[in-house]
Amino acid sequence: MKVGIITFHRANNYGAVLQAYALQEAVRQHGHGAFIIDYESSYLKHPFALVNWKRKGVMSQALTLLGELSRIPRIKPFDEFRRFLNMTASVEKDGLTAVASTFDVVITGSDQVWNYMITNQDGAYFLDFVQEPTKKGSYAASFGFSDINDLNIRHWYSEKLASFSYLNVREKSALPLVKELTGKPAKITIDPTLLLSKADWDELAIDPPITKPYILTYQVGMDPNLIKCASHLAKKYGYKVYSIPFPQGGMLKTSFVLHAGPLEWLGWIKNAAFVVTDSFHGVALSIAFEKEFYAVISSRGSVLSSRIIDLLQALDIDNHRIKNPDQIPDTSIDYSNVGYKLQALRQQSDCILQGMCETRE
Repeated sequence: MKVGIITFHRANNYGAVLQAYALQEAVRQHGHGAFIIDYESSYLKHPFALVNWKRKGVMSQALTLLGELSRIPRIKPFDEFRRFLNMTASVEKDGLTAVASTFDVVITGSDQVWNYMITNQDGAYFLDFVQEPTKKGSYAASFGFSDINDLNIRHWYSEKLASFSYLNVREKSALPLVKELTGKPAKITIDPTLLLSKADWDELAIDPPITKPYILTYQVGMDPNLIKCASHLAKKYGYKVYSIPFPQGGMLKTSFVLHAGPLEWLGWIKNAAFVVTDSFHGVALSIAFEKEFYAVISSRGSVLSSRIIDLLQALDIDNHRIKNPDQIPDTSIDYSNVGYKLQALRQQSDCILQGMCETRE
């Protein structure tokens, strides 16, 4: 079986490239050929084009610009990481149908591939280039929101999703939305990064040149409470703090880690005594490496944080979702219990993924 995957693999974002790699490897572990379709929408490829400024607004684009500037030191290691991705030749939108014809199944996901605000309603991430509905599936696809108020956009979604044979989403909040849009039930599948084992990630991780225990902060949003939590832990344990790439939302005595690529990022998480993060993939990889972590999401929207909440509740470690230092639990994470629950979720999602691939055999 030959499986094509379309996702956000070209983003210089740790979660984006690692989930792409993980889904590729999960498909391979089932004995199928896995290929990342090397497509990137023009909207994503050119984030500072006029259309982006009009849609997102000046303030949002200014923050995007700051984020892009912080990623400049990472460009080379991200490009080097993509050697682990089994990509097709680079393809433009008008060539996608020809590429799709070479695959038995095409999967979109994971990540927020169904967030129209990220892709500017690019139908490619809804597999509109795949002519046979029986080939069309999603894995852990995310909307990034729980409702659609605009009737025109709602109709567009219904039209794009109607022909999918397999609808699998990442968040619980997406289940009723898919049902409303298509009349079809969807299934929950875990993020691909959690399909791989600790040993799988160990093989990739590049350890940092640090011998003493340390605290790692990794932020995707600005949150003073996260800074306070890291500072509290540093004072309590006397550990040094390292931040990828730097703290956002307050002053923190820390060392910046600006040049870490995906492999180094894995190593920093793997070897940390504590991880303090507001990132879903920061949480997911902390769990994969069985680390003590704290998910600080006090300043983030409920929809953005729902994926973290869903995961922590499913693994019975929601007490590690905190808003301030006062909520830091005294107990460590029981990874024997987490491992048992994660294995059950992994098996369920593996069966769904395998089912998509085997149906056409």
